[in-house]
Amino acid sequence: MSQEEIYRTSAAFYDAQYQGDLTDYQLYRRLAAETNDPILEIAVGTGRLAVPLAEEGHEVVGLDLSQEMLNIAEGKRNRINSWRKDEGKPPLKLTLLREDMCRFELERKFDLIYLPFNSFMLASTLREQEAVLNCVRRHLTPEGRFVLSLFNPSLRSLIERGGILDFQKSFVNPDSGNRVDLMTAVWRDLANQVMTVQFIFDEQLPDGTLKRARENLRMRYLFRYEAQLMLEKNGLELVDFYGDNDGSPFTAASPMMIFITKPA
Repeated sequence: MSQEEIYRTSAAFYDAQYQGDLTDYQLYRRLAAETNDPILEIAVGTGRLAVPLAEEGHEVVGLDLSQEMLNIAEGKRNRINSWRKDEGKPPLKLTLLREDMCRFELERKFDLIYLPFNSFMLASTLREQEAVLNCVRRHLTPEGRFVLSLFNPSLRSLIERGGILDFQKSFVNPDSGNRVDLMTAVWRDLANQVMTVQFIFDEQLPDGTLKRARENLRMRYLFRYEAQLMLEKNGLELVDFYGDNDGSPFTAASPMMIFITKPA
């Protein structure tokens, strides 16, 4: 995968940016309860999903390419394990690995693999996306399930003029206590179904000055039947298909495309 430096800037802001956003957690929690351990999360990030699953007693393996994200996840795991040790409880069964989702080889198989929160799109070419699915298929047990979560592309938004700066939200930098304003700008390559999203973080310093950080993510979006065909081509058969994390049916207005698949 080519994006070796993804989240190098924004990892420190990630949890504050998405604080309290566990709208998808109940979906993975339910699926984890219906399958056997271990569970594999691809693009585990800061452990937003993997840590609470491990706290519920599941054995979880998490992969990510960003060392900065993994450092934060490891810090969470280590702090929780320290508390658990003081309480006489066993440590979390959470393994964190720096791996490229396009070419990982773990020499074990999983009953549940999930790739949440649009992270599949960070594999920004068709070849890379197929490589991810090939890795997934090799690591699934015969009865296993793979969950792929993508946003549903809006045709209206795709034809909007690119490069317009939009304010998203404000949050507090957990390290400094300063306010951070997040803005984004998007450029779209319609011919290749690729969008480049620039994240701009403006931190308000105590002396009144502004500290700005930028980060670009290149993402290849997919449409419903393109994604389904790609899954099938790589040996993954559709079991369920939702339009949101609550399991609601898919419609043209659905915000998400959630594919639940099994080995064909």
